[in-house]
Amino acid sequence: MPLPWSAFAPLALLFFLATAALSALRSIKTARMLEGQTSLASLRRLPWKRFEDLLGEAYRRQGYKVEETLGGGADGGVDLILGRDGRVTLVQCKRWNGAPVGVREVRELYGVLHHRGANAAKLVATTTFTADAIAFAENKPIELVDADSLLHLIHGVQTSGKIMLPTAELIISPPIARSAVP
Repeated sequence: MPLPWSAFAPLALLFFLATAALSALRSIKTARMLEGQTSLASLRRLPWKRFEDLLGEAYRRQGYKVEETLGGGADGGVDLILGRDGRVTLVQCKRWNGAPVGVREVRELYGVLHHRGANAAKLVATTTFTADAIAFAENKPIELVDADSLLHLIHGVQTSGKIMLPTAELIISPPIARSAVP
């Protein structure tokens, strides 16, 4: 005679509790990682997935609901999906060390934005953007977050205050957002 479904209830409960515990531990680890960042160099040293996790945590602290695409290559270049006030914003993360992000990456993100029907997009980089990339994003719902803006983003959500802003940035106002996003 087959076992009734109720016999599997304790196993199902154990599975869900274990999953919730692992998720909570991952959230704590990511929060600690964000708090421990001290510079652009420390951000660049993170593995690409941890960099994406860190940005997800930063945007959560800004009040966004964050969905991680979990990589896999079929994400169309989208690493995070942000939701707030009924608006959807796609985020692409570029943890690069040297070359500026070019217009090709911005154009591709713009195509994905339209394909997915999102309201806006953010391209977050640990470098700068080429003049062509900045010009292309102008008057489009794309926010280009360069290395300096990224440091300000982390500084704004970090409670430890460990992230170091560039010395010149401490004297003048934060960088102006390069975006048409409201």
